Amino acid sequence: MERIKRKDIKHDEFVDTSFKILRVIEEHPKRLLTAIGGLLAIVVIVSGVMTWNKKSAESTADELSRAQAAQVGTIALDGNPQPNRPYNPSFESADQRMKEALGRLASAAEGSGQGAKLANYLHGTLLLESGDTAAAVAELKKSAEALGSDPTVGGGVREVYALALEKSGAHDEALTVWEELAAEDSGYPRDLGLFGLARVLAQTGDAAASRSAYEEIVELYPESPVLAKAKDALAASGGQ
Repeated sequence: MERIKRKDIKHDEFVDTSFKILRVIEEHPKRLLTAIGGLLAIVVIVSGVMTWNKKSAESTADELSRAQAAQVGTIALDGNPQPNRPYNPSFESADQRMKEALGRLASAAEGSGQGAKLANYLHGTLLLESGDTAAAVAELKKSAEALGSDPTVGGGVREVYALALEKSGAHDEALTVWEELAAEDSGYPRDLGLFGLARVLAQTGDAAASRSAYEEIVELYPESPVLAKAKDALAASGGQ
């Protein structure tokens, strides 16, 4: 009997709830339809945004592939360059190849997602290689802000940004970045960070601090790829 009563109670609750819903539909049909329409609109918008984001990211990845193809494009020795081919272009000169690669990277950088951030970084590095240091610093600053904390590529991005700052003569800003990279918890090889720091310190005239950074490399990092250069710098400055 107890089981039957519980079953009846549940049944009555379901019936009551059903009647309440039906009453709302009868008394406020427009309000209910508006609410349903709003929910459907939200679903459509969210679905559309997700689809657009996916297509945009795919388009950016394709632009990035085209840009990288241009970077490694061949010089047409037969006098018949094909710079407009998307994935295997050829160029009449290295300058034309550089120009095309820069254009494709700039286009990819205007996209969305991680591909656009990577394209922005590659665009900055190529600008630096081309000699347009001011434009490179501007692009690489954006890259450092967007990717600098990434555990995989962050250190390398900040390194190139520091090099661009150094090349542009912005030594104070370069020192700030190298100091961050030389910190023990930066995620970047500390010996390389110290080497960059020591180099810029020497450029600013702080010979004592520069020697100290070089000495730290020699003392703590016997397997460092910059060990020989650190020793040479110390010898040149009158150190060990």
